[in-house]
Amino acid sequence: MKPTIHIVGAGFAGMSLALRLRQKGFPVEIHEKSSRVGGLLGTDRTEYGIAEKAANALMRTPAAEELFTELALTPSLPLPTAKKRFLMRDKPRSWPLHVSETLDFLRKVLGCLLLQGKRGFKPRPQETLQEWGHYHLGKPATQYILGPAMQGIYGNDIKDLSATLILGPLFKKRKKQKYKGLLTGPGGMQDLVDHLEKKLQELGVIIHLNAEVDLRQLPGPVVLATSATAASELLKPIRPSLAKTMEQIQMSSLMSITLFFDKAQTRYH
Repeated sequence: MKPTIHIVGAGFAGMSLALRLRQKGFPVEIHEKSSRVGGLLGTDRTEYGIAEKAANALMRTPAAEELFTELALTPSLPLPTAKKRFLMRDKPRSWPLHVSETLDFLRKVLGCLLLQGKRGFKPRPQETLQEWGHYHLGKPATQYILGPAMQGIYGNDIKDLSATLILGPLFKKRKKQKYKGLLTGPGGMQDLVDHLEKKLQELGVIIHLNAEVDLRQLPGPVVLATSATAASELLKPIRPSLAKTMEQIQMSSLMSITLFFDKAQTRYH
């Protein structure tokens, strides 16, 4: 008889973990302090269209495609015309650097490649992404290309991001996966959350909403699928030293903005 596993937090991490554990035969209970599942993920329906509360899609990896198939959820894929990306510098630009800045950028990149090869770009220990960019790409390229691109992915200023954690995997030998784009549900990310919740209920996963959790009262294995801040509060009664360490982890705020235009524009495809 496998023990019941208690998962605290019904965001995407907690829900997807519950799915895999239940498929392996473990009884699972999820405890969520709010009145809904999904965590940050969610979709608002407006008179103009849908607006995502946080992430608007998943990377289209084999694991994501398999999950959509399991959930009987037809993926919604970006239009071919939406492949282009623009960076803002006074106005949307496909290449935001001026001629002199571009030449300096090329000088730095090509010079490093010729003298040291790919290993010349390997991040140094404790180096931030901003420091790495200034050294290898130059300040304009860091400010107008690297910064916006990375902040769009990680939601943080590059002065607070680790170059080793983000770029380090590029220097490890592993099988490369071709980037296939993004996918979401036809009704947005809420569609994914709803299908995942339905699947968990079909498999017999118990979901407790509006739950006040005391870890001392949960028997058996417990998984915390929450933010570091929330996990710290939960751990204080039983692991005060660990809780104090987790308090030091800085959490970033998140604001997601969706813009709707009065009429379709044709300038930026």
